Amino acid sequence: MLADAGSIPAALGRFDVVYARFLLSHQTDPLGVLRELRDLCLPGGVVAVEDVDITAMFCDPPSAAFDRSTALYCQTAIGRGADPRLGRRLAGLFHAAGLEQIEAGAVHPSFRDGEGKLMAALTLRSIRAAVLAGDLIDEDGFDEILDVLKNTEDFSSVIAPQGPAAPLPFAPGGSDITAHVQFGPFAEKARALGLAADGPITQAEFFGRLGMVERAARLMAASPAGAGQIEGAVQRLLAPTGMGSQFKVLIVRTPRLPSPAPFA
Repeated sequence: MLADAGSIPAALGRFDVVYARFLLSHQTDPLGVLRELRDLCLPGGVVAVEDVDITAMFCDPPSAAFDRSTALYCQTAIGRGADPRLGRRLAGLFHAAGLEQIEAGAVHPSFRDGEGKLMAALTLRSIRAAVLAGDLIDEDGFDEILDVLKNTEDFSSVIAPQGPAAPLPFAPGGSDITAHVQFGPFAEKARALGLAADGPITQAEFFGRLGMVERAARLMAASPAGAGQIEGAVQRLLAPTGMGSQFKVLIVRTPRLPSPAPFA
């Protein structure tokens, strides 16, 4: 279902677990949206939220372009009424929303190689139109910063921000604070709480079962001019040595519900 997070239809029902990731920091009324999530939760259930504090992102060795990209993100988000530093006040928002038994934690992934080091470049590229519309920088200046960020050899490591996640009745990943979630223990914890878990399976397998390759083929046939871009995106998402195998999909659900299509 596609719906306004600030006004979720009552017909959607109520759930044992309500989860949102990187949602509240993009809202102009995060407390109102959190209250909507609260109202989706059954009594005794769990509302789990992960969100970002973008100012915690840094690289080593330091880079003026990297820092400038973070500043542009913040300025653009704030100019649109969002809060790119919302992660640090998640626990307070939970309290204000009337939730109880609030727990909070922080995760700070680091990337020394691989696609994770491109996070800053990919994020900046995705907000290009919004940044330029805000007259924060001209096109040449923007492209110059983006070119620096794409050359990840300049950075020995990139530390990505993720603010407190609250509240969860267990510590996801245990002692592992890398970018890779320990899906097996996560599923075991969910089952121990009386939930059902499907997976994990790789991202490539998940998208394959959803028919991504076939759908992409139809898109390329309908839009030959964009075929190269579509094919490149599919290869990136399904790459066995990259995102296709590194990213996993795990479904946690109430036992009353059947397994979703990719797991059925």
